[in-house]
Amino acid sequence: MHITSTNVYKGLAGLYIIKDETEEALALPRGEYDVPLVIQDRLFRSDGSFFYPPDAADDNDGFEGDIVVVNGAAQPRFEVGTCAYRFRVLNGSNARVYDLAFSDGRPFTVIATEGSLLRQPVSVTTLPISPAERYEIVADFTNDPVGTKVVLENRRVDRDEPTREIMRFDVARAETHEGGVPDELVPEDLQYDDTHLPPEPNNVARRREFRFERSNSQFTINGLVFDGNRIDANPREGDTEVWTVYNNSGGWVHPVHIHLVNFKILDRNGSPPHPWETGWKDTVFVGEGEEIRLIMRWPKVPVTDEPGSFSHKYIFHCHNLEHEDHDMMAQIGVQTNDFTVSEVSADPPPGAYPDKQEITLTATDPAAAIFFTTDGRNPLPSIATRYTEPIEVEESVTIKAIAVDATGLRGPTATFAYAIEDEPLLSTLSLAASPATLVHGQSATLSGRLLISTGQPIAAERIEIEARPAGSGEFDRLGRVDTNPDGTFSLAGVKPQRNTEYRAVFEGDASDIRESASPVVRVLVRARVSLNAAPASLKRGGTIIFSGVVAPGHAGKLVRLTIRRGGRVVANRSAKLNSASRYRLAYKPPVPGAYQVTATLPNQTNNLGAASPTRRFRVVR
Repeated sequence: MHITSTNVYKGLAGLYIIKDETEEALALPRGEYDVPLVIQDRLFRSDGSFFYPPDAADDNDGFEGDIVVVNGAAQPRFEVGTCAYRFRVLNGSNARVYDLAFSDGRPFTVIATEGSLLRQPVSVTTLPISPAERYEIVADFTNDPVGTKVVLENRRVDRDEPTREIMRFDVARAETHEGGVPDELVPEDLQYDDTHLPPEPNNVARRREFRFERSNSQFTINGLVFDGNRIDANPREGDTEVWTVYNNSGGWVHPVHIHLVNFKILDRNGSPPHPWETGWKDTVFVGEGEEIRLIMRWPKVPVTDEPGSFSHKYIFHCHNLEHEDHDMMAQIGVQTNDFTVSEVSADPPPGAYPDKQEITLTATDPAAAIFFTTDGRNPLPSIATRYTEPIEVEESVTIKAIAVDATGLRGPTATFAYAIEDEPLLSTLSLAASPATLVHGQSATLSGRLLISTGQPIAAERIEIEARPAGSGEFDRLGRVDTNPDGTFSLAGVKPQRNTEYRAVFEGDASDIRESASPVVRVLVRARVSLNAAPASLKRGGTIIFSGVVAPGHAGKLVRLTIRRGGRVVANRSAKLNSASRYRLAYKPPVPGAYQVTATLPNQTNNLGAASPTRRFRVVR
């Protein structure tokens, strides 16, 4: 811990080249045409030795040198023939991110990520690569004349910066070989093995969120620095999980590296992943403000009694090495299929109480340690109080608690809300109308629910339903109902009038509960509009009569008729309602065709206008 950046900088990093029969069967460049490229950046002393400044480990941006080295050589040149080469590229830098591109803008082909060949090759002209990411590319010099020089560049920096040039390729000889890039590399079903299990998107066991951020002058994951005694994720062998990784650090970028498992990127900021990152990966570049979802299926951990056997504990971390050394790391505890976690319960249960209470916390595993907080923070062993005796609660409080077993495995967070009230508890009352849009004079139901402030229902209490014309003075009682065991109530058979307000009132018959009233519900009553159109078919030049009636009380108002042909409005006409709220309108269609007409009563004094059913008629020649 805390010296990885220094050790890697001094050279303790390298490559494994892993092959299999499927890859060997492909006609990819091989032998001397298969070349690893470890790209790093360094500072040099005058004698040519590496210089890692004493304060480099404390650089919040992570260390970046001023010279790029490839396979240990500063800005080297590499002689190539007129053929295709496979380059296995590792970003071995402490913190620097590169955008790889050739100086002449030529395309190159991405064929593999950290954990596998891609299913199909991807042609690019620029390739971003963050620390610990590995990409395999094929660059083709077949059509280059001998003597051509082309530079692999870092387009992430300006042209005049010394870290712009990574290495130079010199086309030194004319030659050919059979290596190339097939149209398909490895089908999906051939990419699975004991450590690359096919994820099951329709059977996700759990979803987790991890926020990589700067908190209290520290680089943290979900607000925490690394603690070897804490397990931050406990996946089960064989389970599919979806992790959402956020970068909330405000200016920094984070290459997130997960040990043991390879994953696929589901989406990046809600969009599909880049084509070149669709293979199996163990590191994902999370830029500033990004949100990336990963899907993985956890393999079985090969635990044996032999020397060098595996543990069930692994880590994931930011691979900016200075961030990692400053504890931007968390721990995974991979569980067997029969594992259980310890849960916390509270006695008495959460709720509202008239006097102070002593709360006893209990874990399902008697040997587990219980930690709790009463300040709203997530309870964690590093910041929470360890439970040893009952908690005395004298006022309203929310207790959060967890149980941690002997292996460091944490159970779920349990939340217990207590309200200690020396005076009657506050009650809350709701009211709604059904249907939401009412028709004048049509039967409706007003319903709601009575709760106390902690969310518990109040049963067998009398509710008054009251009504008044909108904006007038006093409410008049409309009816009385009692609350059900779940606190609900309803009053059916209400005949709503236009422009009316309703409310429910609890008069506080229970001495320990305060009186309350619901917010006012203003019912906007929809008036019914009928429409007749006759005749249904007429000849050009003829007259069609529209007529209908609106609910009483609209005399003198206007009904608007909208006439369409072929979906387009061809006419708007208005008709005044007579004393019986009836209307009549004559119209001469100008041209033959199929017509539609709708009658509408516009809004009047908080009264929703209603559209009639659409009527159709046809004009023939």
